[in-house]
Amino acid sequence: LWGQFEPVVPRNRRIEVAERTLADGTICTAVDARDVQRAARELLDLGAQSVCIAFINSYANGENEQIALQALREVWPNDYIGASSDILPEIREFERTSTTTLNAYLQPIVAGYLHKLEQALCDDGFAGQVLIVQSNGGVMTVERSRQFPIRTALSGPAAGVIASAYIAGEAGFANVITCDMGGTSFDVSLVADGQSALAAQSNIDFGMTVRTPMIEITTIGAGGGSIAWVDRGGMLQVGPESAGSDPGPVCYGLGNERPTVTDANLVLGRINAEKPIGGKLDRLDIEAAKAAIKTHVGTPLGLEVMAASEAIVRVANSKMAGAIRLVSIERGHDPKNFSAMPFGGGGALHAGALIKEVGLQSALVPRYPGINSALGCTIADMRHDFVQTVNGVLGKLDVTALDAQLSQLAINGLALLKDA
Repeated sequence: LWGQFEPVVPRNRRIEVAERTLADGTICTAVDARDVQRAARELLDLGAQSVCIAFINSYANGENEQIALQALREVWPNDYIGASSDILPEIREFERTSTTTLNAYLQPIVAGYLHKLEQALCDDGFAGQVLIVQSNGGVMTVERSRQFPIRTALSGPAAGVIASAYIAGEAGFANVITCDMGGTSFDVSLVADGQSALAAQSNIDFGMTVRTPMIEITTIGAGGGSIAWVDRGGMLQVGPESAGSDPGPVCYGLGNERPTVTDANLVLGRINAEKPIGGKLDRLDIEAAKAAIKTHVGTPLGLEVMAASEAIVRVANSKMAGAIRLVSIERGHDPKNFSAMPFGGGGALHAGALIKEVGLQSALVPRYPGINSALGCTIADMRHDFVQTVNGVLGKLDVTALDAQLSQLAINGLALLKDA
C-alpha cells in the first residue's frame, strides 16, 4: 500500500484482543470481556468517538463479537459501536472489516446531522416520520440510519435512479440509461426491463471498500463545474478537478478563474446568461467566461474562444459517452435498445450529443430534471437487504438448515418493517 493519504483508523487505534472462531463456526478461544473493556478504555484515552469490532471468522459464528459488543456497551459512553457480524455477516475479512470500519467512522457525523435535522423539523411543527434513502434504492428509519450509516453511501445518486426508473415506467420506457450531471460528477446507471442493477460492493477514495447492496452507478469527474485544462503534452483535459458550487464556474463571479464545462456551454449560447436557473444569481458573466477559456485553453491550443469552448464540450461529451458504454456495451447491452434519461443541473444540455455518440435510441427528459433525485427520495419504498455466508460443499449442503436461515432473514426483515 502506498499513496498520499491518511488511514481512516490510525495504527495505534487498532487494538487486538485474544479470541478465535474457526472457519466452520467452532469457537476455539472465547473472548474475555475484561480484555475488550481494557481495549475500549485505551481507545477512549486516545480520543476515539466510535468503535467497531471485526473478528476474523465472525461471519460463521458471531458469538465472540456479540460478547465483546455487550462488554463494550458497559463502558463506552455513546451508541457509536458496531460489530462486523451485524453489519456484514459475509466471508471476505478485508471487505467486512473495511465496511464495518467506515460505518463506525460515519456514525458520529451522521447521527449528529440527523439529530439536528429532526430537531429543526420538530421546531417547525413537522409531525411526520423522517425516512432516509439508502444506496440500495429503498428508505430506512432514522434510527436504522444512525446504526448503519454506511448504507447511505452513494444514496444521493441512487435516489435519482429510483425516480428515473419510475418516470420511465410511467412513460412506457422499459430500458433507460440514467445520466445525472451535477456540478462535480456525471453518474450513470442502467435500468433494464424497469429494474435497476444492484452491485454487491463499491470502492471509494484510495480503495476503501464498501460492501453493501447498492444500485450500480458509474461515476466520472465530468460535471458542470469540471475544470478544463491543457496538460504538459498539449492535450485538452476536462476534470477530474472541479470548481464545485463554491466558487463555482468563472461565470458565477465568485472567485474562480479557471474555465469549466458550464462556462463553455454559456459561451456557446447553450445557457441564457440573462436567465440563470436556480435563483442564486441575477445573471452570468459571459465575458469573464470567455476570458478564462481564452487564457487557459484557447491560447495554449491556438484556438479562438468559440472553437476552444466547443472543444471543451466535445471532450466532456466523450468522457460521458465512455461511462455510458461502460454500463451498456461492456455489460452486454445494445445501446440501440435504451433511451438516455438525463437529469441534474446539466444533463439535458448534453443529451443530443450522447445519443449521437453512443447510438442510443432516444432521450427522455424529466419535467424537472434539477430535482429528480429529490423526487426519488419521496417515492422510494421501505427496503432492507440481508446477506449471510453459508460456507460448505454444495453436494453436502443441509437444505433444511439453509431453509431455516433464509426464513430467519425474512422474519428479521418483516420485524423491521413492522417496527417502522
